[in-house]
Amino acid sequence: MKKKIVVVLGMHRSGTSALANSLVRLGAYPGGNLMPGDSANPRGYWEDLNLVALNETILKRLNQRWQSIDNPLLNRCEHFLPLLEEEFLARAIQLLNEHLQAADTVLIKDPRICVLLPFWKLAFERLGVEVKYVLALRNPLNSAQSLLKRDLIELEHGVKLWAYYTLMAIAQLNAPLLISSYDSLLGHTTEELHRLALFVGSNASVSEWNPDELTYLDATLRHHHQDGQRLEGLLGKEHIVVRMYQTLLDAANTDTWMPGDEVRKLSLRFARPLAYDLGYRGSENAENYAQVFIDTGEGFSERQSQRSNFQGRYRLEISLVKQGPVDHFRLDPGLSCCLAIVHQAEFEHEGSPLPNEIIGGNYQVRLADRVFLFENDDPQIVYRLNGQPISRAVFQISVFPLDEFAHSLLNSLKMKQIEELNNALSGLGRENVELKERIRLHEATIEEWRLASEEKQLALEENRLALEKWQRLAWENKQLAEEQKLETETFTKALDERKTTHAGAKQALSRSFRRIARIVGHPRRSWRIASDKRRLKPIFDEYYYLYHNKELRRGPFDLLEHFTVAGWKEGRSPNPRIHMESLLRDNPNHLLNPLLTAKNKTIKEVIFHVGLHKTGTSSIQESLYLEKNNQLLESKGILYPRSIAANHSVTFYSLFSEYPERYHMNIKRGLSEAEIGSANREYVRDLLDELRKRKGDKLVISGEDISKLSTNGLIKLREFIHSVSSRKLNIRVVVYVRHPVKWAISAYQERIKNGETGKTAWGVIDKELNGLFQKRIQKFVDVFGPECTSVYSFEQALDHPQGIVGHFLSNLGIKGDTLERLRLIRSNESLSLIAADLISYLNDQVPLTVDGRLNPEHREQDFELLHKVRGPAFDVPTEYKERICAQASCDIRWLSERFAINYSKMEISSLPRVIVLSDEAVEDIRAASSNVSEPLKSILVEYVNQRLPGARAHS
Repeated sequence: MKKKIVVVLGMHRSGTSALANSLVRLGAYPGGNLMPGDSANPRGYWEDLNLVALNETILKRLNQRWQSIDNPLLNRCEHFLPLLEEEFLARAIQLLNEHLQAADTVLIKDPRICVLLPFWKLAFERLGVEVKYVLALRNPLNSAQSLLKRDLIELEHGVKLWAYYTLMAIAQLNAPLLISSYDSLLGHTTEELHRLALFVGSNASVSEWNPDELTYLDATLRHHHQDGQRLEGLLGKEHIVVRMYQTLLDAANTDTWMPGDEVRKLSLRFARPLAYDLGYRGSENAENYAQVFIDTGEGFSERQSQRSNFQGRYRLEISLVKQGPVDHFRLDPGLSCCLAIVHQAEFEHEGSPLPNEIIGGNYQVRLADRVFLFENDDPQIVYRLNGQPISRAVFQISVFPLDEFAHSLLNSLKMKQIEELNNALSGLGRENVELKERIRLHEATIEEWRLASEEKQLALEENRLALEKWQRLAWENKQLAEEQKLETETFTKALDERKTTHAGAKQALSRSFRRIARIVGHPRRSWRIASDKRRLKPIFDEYYYLYHNKELRRGPFDLLEHFTVAGWKEGRSPNPRIHMESLLRDNPNHLLNPLLTAKNKTIKEVIFHVGLHKTGTSSIQESLYLEKNNQLLESKGILYPRSIAANHSVTFYSLFSEYPERYHMNIKRGLSEAEIGSANREYVRDLLDELRKRKGDKLVISGEDISKLSTNGLIKLREFIHSVSSRKLNIRVVVYVRHPVKWAISAYQERIKNGETGKTAWGVIDKELNGLFQKRIQKFVDVFGPECTSVYSFEQALDHPQGIVGHFLSNLGIKGDTLERLRLIRSNESLSLIAADLISYLNDQVPLTVDGRLNPEHREQDFELLHKVRGPAFDVPTEYKERICAQASCDIRWLSERFAINYSKMEISSLPRVIVLSDEAVEDIRAASSNVSEPLKSILVEYVNQRLPGARAHS
């Protein structure tokens, strides 16, 4: 059975959906991805969403929308058909093939097909299927009233749209057409279904249908029903729209359908008068002929020229009889300024094609050797033929007057060409990045080889020097007193056994060598080691160390350096009076040598401020870290370390977490495990050096990530803090909590500032809400005791005259004049609702990381410009707040029972679901766009266009 396509034509709101529904019930297949019904059309549209999207894209390429009215005499879709074929035909054929594979009879319905019928006719021809065309007819006034209600389109424009769509549908058909009246379909359903079934070749027996099967055609859904007299009263009986509607209605009321030649005659009858009524007077008179000139070496002249009319819409064929060679050939596509598209240009001589090229002309714009814009009269295109004879020239060319559609199409083609160039450049950029990475890897490999070679040479030199040193020591040992005789004999015996050393001792010695070499290799570490060696030399007994560590006699290296770098960690004592293993047990700070650690003698109390997150921690940290504030607080006996960052989270989480390599800050900084260990030693050394020099009775440590440490980590932290002071310490933990809803709102803003999308941010927040308070606070109660753990409400703390910072300092004993002299800093300002939505949208379009690496297009300075976009304060919908409260109900109850903080009641305000851009927000976005990168600028324009319907954003 031959495949068949039934095409429903007709203007929007003209009964096309009811007609399509009827054809589906007669056996036609509409597709599986249909547009759902809505309040304007509850029974459904019967339009395939993929087909509608393709039609919208084609109209956009022609710089049109479904409600646009063009000159019907120009028929741009047919003229631009070669361009549309090249870009969109494959997609259209694929879409139709998918439908034809599912059924033998397929229904295609979208009113936009009326305007784009030449394109779809070409797709039908390529498929070789049978096509049936059905036109839905409705009173133009009723269609216009329905458009006014649904789309707020003025009544006059709605009538013109009906006339334009209807004329474009019949003007481009040269095939049988069945016209189905909407009124007949509702009033005489059975007869009209019989007529449709007969035309499309359906085997359905309509006469046997039950009445219930016809209820899909509900006359109550027709909200606008005006007769022809009302239309005549509005426009006049002789108006072209009234006459065309009446003629089509007469054809619809017959029992047959219109043959193709009658459809063509009908369109020619109404085309020109209707074009005049639509406001196009004279613009269709683009020259329908072209003139060609031949240059045989004497230049162009009228004597050697020929004029020829176009055959059909855009085909031009010229036969020539010329003697001798032809140098140049000139094509004049008309007499006045125009837009010309050369789809084909071929030159032949006796059936053989001739090579040619365009070398000039008086065009102002030329794209891809086929689109030419002439802004002056007498347009010309010159071809070079290199002295060859010509017998025939064939052109396919479209010529348009220079109206707004022509200029817009030209801009669209330019933008497409720019997009293709940008894509090509992006591909080259990616290849360049890959090539640079490969070169970097090769260079790194070569550098490793070079360093390995240098290390081998250094090792040989060290071995030679060590041999000389040990020979000198052997000679000196022979001269020692009688009490050293046993040591000398043991040492000599160890040297004799050097060749038979077992593998385990050799590997241990090798590891010790590598550890020393790795630490010594860094310049700053070398300085540290040299300084430590000078401090340890007075207490280091080389012979004692060597005697009690016999395996070291097999390695030629500096024994003092071995003890400084690795020996003390392994519990090796430097002399008989010092027992290193006991010192390590008494000093839990395993990162620094106890012999080099000096303790603070003034600190009596340590205050841990551990957040929680989003409770003003940044404001507290930056206020205490500020140099003048820090000096004033020290004069009052309060120490806040400045040798590490203002936020102490990185230092203490890296020091006391079981898995510091998984800490997001270490990942962001790209640190390896070895580098994290080295950084931890620097943290401790710098902190202890600072505390040794400063004086105060209170030490403040502030870091919200300390609340993420495990119980074992907090125990290690407690032991470390007790080791920094020589006095007995009192430890106090200060915690601020915030209502879960307000915490979630603040946390969401912070996460999108850090590059996450809204969806990702809410996913993380949902996980953190489980045990937000109890899991984090209970650990401190268990480790430090309930009497040492104070929990405050962030909302109540804000009531302090100096805000959260003033409340915290008041708990430290800072009040009155001292508190007023401090410069308090407020950090992490909130975003507006529009700024948060915009930044989340940008994070989705330009992600922070690509393939695990930072995205170079995600520039932090660009995003910071958008933090100040004005608008209503950021908030979340009511259902989000209710869900957060329900999810945190256990924590809220726990806080109330343990610390008398009541978060059970909170006023939940509603939030509009649609974000509307205000004028001031658009102005802020426009001001910021002038300073951002070009890719981000285009995304900002796209965002404003999406949030501001009916308007255009200007970059």
